[in-house]
Amino acid sequence: MKKIKSFLLVVALILILPFCVSAEDKDPVNVYIFTWTTCPHCKAAKAFFNELKEDDEYKDLFNLVDYETGSNEDNQALAEKVAEAFDEDFDGVPYIVIGEKTFSGYVESWNEDIKTAIRDYYDSDNREDVVATIRDGGEYNKKSNSTDTIIAIAIIVVALAGFGYIVYLSRKDEKPKSSKKTHKEKKVIVKEDDDDDEYLDDDDIDEDDEIDEDDDEENEEVVEEESKPKQTKSKTSTNSKNQTNKKPSSKKNTKKK
Repeated sequence: MKKIKSFLLVVALILILPFCVSAEDKDPVNVYIFTWTTCPHCKAAKAFFNELKEDDEYKDLFNLVDYETGSNEDNQALAEKVAEAFDEDFDGVPYIVIGEKTFSGYVESWNEDIKTAIRDYYDSDNREDVVATIRDGGEYNKKSNSTDTIIAIAIIVVALAGFGYIVYLSRKDEKPKSSKKTHKEKKVIVKEDDDDDEYLDDDDIDEDDEIDEDDDEENEEVVEEESKPKQTKSKTSTNSKNQTNKKPSSKKNTKKK
């Protein structure tokens, strides 16, 4: 159990570390919007962002950067380069860029998606400013900057490995328990066998006693039978002695006559 607890603690630390940086220590992220001055959808989008700036939950998370592309060729060129970096075409406004997420156009039903994108970008460890990188002459490769994806995959792999290791340890701990149970069962069986043996031993003792008694009776009979001939032999011997003793007496009597 100690191994399991220590391993769970390590896994928990690995999973928590990416989120240990508090919100107060982070700078707000840049949210970019490419617009035209005459575009009604652009005005609606900017109004939504202005409302978010008054929201206590989001006001400190982002800064809104507006690039007007209708009358500014540099901003138009920047918008095209950014769209190309994301494998997209810049074919209309508003064009919104939040980290590595883009929104071509604007409708109110996207409000929750935009808020989620701002929160995810703010909480992310990969907070590369794509628009600023391209604007400053740098290059952005979407495939090489997929740190979030790599981190997510690593976390999933670690979690799966930890779960597998916990299952392995739990099964390993269960094996001795099962063996103990079998030993206990064996002990019970042995006790039952002992009881049976004791019961059988009592019967055997009774039978042995009866056999011994029978043997004693037979032995007594044999002794009696053996003693009888001896007694008869003694009688005959005494008789013979008497007879031998009597014979001389008879002779003596005849002489007197």
